Amino acid sequence: MQRCFLLTIVTLALMLPLPTRAAEQAAPAEGPNAAQADQLERALAADDEALYTYWPAQLYLGGKVGTERSLGEVNVMAPVWQHDTGSLFVDLRSRFDDNDSQEYNLGGGYRHVLNKDMIIGFYGFFDVLHTEFENNFLQGTVGAELLMEDWRVRANGYLPESKQETVGNNFGATTASIVGNSILISTPSAQFFERALSGYDVEIGRRFPVFNNDLWVYAAYFNFHEDNFPRVEGPRLRAEYLIPLGPIDVLPEGSHAIVGGEWQHDNVRGSQAFATFGIRIPLGSDPHEAPPTMSQDWKYWAMISRIQRDIDLVTSNRSVDTTDMTTEVATNPVSGTQYGGIYFAQDGAAGVGTSDDPSDLTTAEAAANAAGTGVLVVDGNFATVDGISVMANGTLVGGGSTLVVQDSAGNNYNLAIPGSASTLTAIAGGTANTLTIDNADNVLVQDITIVGTDLRAISASNDTNLNFTRVSVGTPAGGVGGSFTGDGIVLDSIDGFNMIGNPADRTATGVFNVTGDGLAISNSDGMRTLQDVTIFAVGAAGTGLNLNSNAVGSTTQLNNVLIRDAGSATIALIGTTETVNIASSSDVVQTQDGVAIVAIGGDVNFTLDGTSALTATNGTGISMDATSGMYNFNGTVILNNAVGGATANATLAIDDFDGQVTFDDLTINNPFSRTAVAIGIGETLTAAGPGNIPTASFTFNDLTVTTNGTNAFVADNSSNITVTGPSTIAATNGMGLSLTDVTGANIALNTISSTGSAGAGIALDNVTGTQVTVNNTTTIGTATTNAISIINSNIDTTFNGLAIDTTGADAIVLTDNNVASTATFDGGTIANVTGNVMTAQNPGMVVFNNITANTGITGSGIVASTTTANTAITVTNSTFDATVNDAINLDAANATNITALISGNTLIGANSVVGTTANTATMDITLTGNDFNATTAALDLSSADTSIINSMVTGNTVTSGTFEISAGVGSTINFTNADQAALSTDNDNATVNDAAAGGTVLFNQAAPATP
Repeated sequence: MQRCFLLTIVTLALMLPLPTRAAEQAAPAEGPNAAQADQLERALAADDEALYTYWPAQLYLGGKVGTERSLGEVNVMAPVWQHDTGSLFVDLRSRFDDNDSQEYNLGGGYRHVLNKDMIIGFYGFFDVLHTEFENNFLQGTVGAELLMEDWRVRANGYLPESKQETVGNNFGATTASIVGNSILISTPSAQFFERALSGYDVEIGRRFPVFNNDLWVYAAYFNFHEDNFPRVEGPRLRAEYLIPLGPIDVLPEGSHAIVGGEWQHDNVRGSQAFATFGIRIPLGSDPHEAPPTMSQDWKYWAMISRIQRDIDLVTSNRSVDTTDMTTEVATNPVSGTQYGGIYFAQDGAAGVGTSDDPSDLTTAEAAANAAGTGVLVVDGNFATVDGISVMANGTLVGGGSTLVVQDSAGNNYNLAIPGSASTLTAIAGGTANTLTIDNADNVLVQDITIVGTDLRAISASNDTNLNFTRVSVGTPAGGVGGSFTGDGIVLDSIDGFNMIGNPADRTATGVFNVTGDGLAISNSDGMRTLQDVTIFAVGAAGTGLNLNSNAVGSTTQLNNVLIRDAGSATIALIGTTETVNIASSSDVVQTQDGVAIVAIGGDVNFTLDGTSALTATNGTGISMDATSGMYNFNGTVILNNAVGGATANATLAIDDFDGQVTFDDLTINNPFSRTAVAIGIGETLTAAGPGNIPTASFTFNDLTVTTNGTNAFVADNSSNITVTGPSTIAATNGMGLSLTDVTGANIALNTISSTGSAGAGIALDNVTGTQVTVNNTTTIGTATTNAISIINSNIDTTFNGLAIDTTGADAIVLTDNNVASTATFDGGTIANVTGNVMTAQNPGMVVFNNITANTGITGSGIVASTTTANTAITVTNSTFDATVNDAINLDAANATNITALISGNTLIGANSVVGTTANTATMDITLTGNDFNATTAALDLSSADTSIINSMVTGNTVTSGTFEISAGVGSTINFTNADQAALSTDNDNATVNDAAAGGTVLFNQAAPATP
């Protein structure tokens, strides 16, 4: 319909004939425009206000883009009769918007030039509106206008038909309410009507020349009203800027673009703003003949300007309340079944169970359970409760609560429960359960607190979809009336459990001050969620959260949960095979003489996420025994066990474990007489003796350990231990690092220190893997035995920044290590050693660089020997003062080889360097740039049997001591020096003594092999 109407308007406009007038009929042959120009010139010359009396039809195409809606317009304005001072015209319009509203206007008017300064006009329209609500309205519009060169004034009146149309029914706010013992959801209804409003508008405009064009600014007031409908009234401001388009092939002369803006406001539609645009095209005139300009004849443009009126037939709607009310019985969102009834109980009451007339607890409980999907409301406090039970689909709720209910479509509504908050006090000396939920699916318990004495505050078994909302056992304050003697919440064989607290304050609800377990869940399946709750102050024998034998594939999820201070364990994982996630800023805190987390048996996928934390300041921090699984501690873990606790247990104790353990940020500070980290050595709560960890892996990404009184990091019979990141170990009166029978070690520390150890400071025995590295400083003080001991291992070790002082035996011991492994000692000092600086027997490869060991050494410097395997040793830029012993002593025996590079060292002792071979051994030794200071031999090389010594001795300084050479029968000592004299001159004119022991001494030989 709309397209046909628009097409008709445009077609009629294009077909309109030119109107005639007397002046045109008398015009010369040059045409009407020439006659007009001639007439205009003659009139002006005669100071006469003759008029340009040909006013062509106009086509207007435009639109508005608004903040609330957008619309388009088509308008044809065409004269049907004209004379010198007047024009009678028709005006056809169509408007459509993006709200599916359409309007059509059929109108006409007459404009008359009163004098040289003023034009007056009158017009009328017949309007048809099709609204967005599919209603049709008719209206008559009349208006008058006064047009001047710089001012314009208009007034319009609108007279619609008086009918009203039905828009439809509308429903009021749906509410849930309690009526007697029923829970109902009710929706009031209302009918909406629409009608067109009568009214008027007035407008005044002013012209402003801008860039040789006209800017018109208008101010208007509109008012539309009908009885019983909202009045629509307010101001309107608009502006139009006219831009001549000039001679364009596709457009005739006199065409204009019109751009502008509009704003209006009323109490119904609010504020609306539009950007306006359009194009005005003259129709039926000579397309190449220019009309007069505004300065030449403003009246010409006023006579063909668009009539301004309200673009809409204004409508409004109103609602009329009806007596209809939609009502249904509310549905329990937990069970999906309609409520059977709601019953109120007060302590000592004897009514019928309504909110106005509550009954006693026993009566209300029986009625609620009998109702099927019943609600039991406990209003206020109850002094002596001797057991309550909730049946399937039932709800137990405290007074003053807000219960969420649903309608049949599944929409939620809040139901305000009358009454006051409820605390249930269990009967003194009770031996059962205060609240029992057995074989009852889809149960909700909300906004109650249980205190007193009983076997359990809440017991539930064989249930599906169990829900607790803001339920507490005990109170945070504790004390008289705020604690519970017995277990808090005990759940068995539950499939699906939710315990939700207060998100604004997680410490407001939960389990507090109980003597038994806080929350125990066993043999259960499905999803278990704890959110915004606290378990706090559990008795000496109790566990905060006890998860026991739960099903494979089930999950316990903790979100923003605080579990704190349980005498036995904060969290216990006993024989359970589930997923445990501690997330969303949860905290596990242990300050009592118990374990923070204990895992015994089972197979758990455990995660402490990066927003959560584990803190233990007493007792054992974490204990895992005879268990398996994936344990990821991504959050901060701080185990500050300063006092108390069972001293036989480690702070972190893992034994007989198969799986993976990862710590991203672990700090252990000052445990009281216990090992800080014990992996696989039986230091758990229940096991003793050596551990058994065949395939487990342990990762510490940021480890900080500080001990006072025992060992820091101990692993025995373990596998795949990784320490990375900025990790440090500091042990006072204990070992810093002890690894025994460990495979897959990959340990990189920033620093390590051990003082006062009863054994070695660092001990590796039968260890394989990638590395043990200390990047910055290695501090060992007052070790009863060795500072560093590496035995029977196949792993590369690096110890930087040595600070070893006071050992009861050799400072460093390397024994029977793999020939491919390398032990590196780089930088630092070694002092006050009861024994050798280093004793190395079949040590693998050794690098000793920039070490000073010149104070309090009772034995030799480095004593290295091979009996079963080859070795390579490099000693550079170091100082040894062995006093009455050897600075360096190398001994190759059997069918083994020693390759040695000794360079840039200061070697003080009875002998600076001693090299001995026997059997079929070979020694390749390079001595360069050293300072020999010996009371006997600066260099003593001796070979026996069929052994060989290949040597390069050059550039050394001999402060004191001689070179002693002794090649036994069948053996050979080779020098790269030209001869014996060169051996002397090449080394500070050292005295060279050849014992001529029957073997062979050769000079000018090939250089020996180097490490």
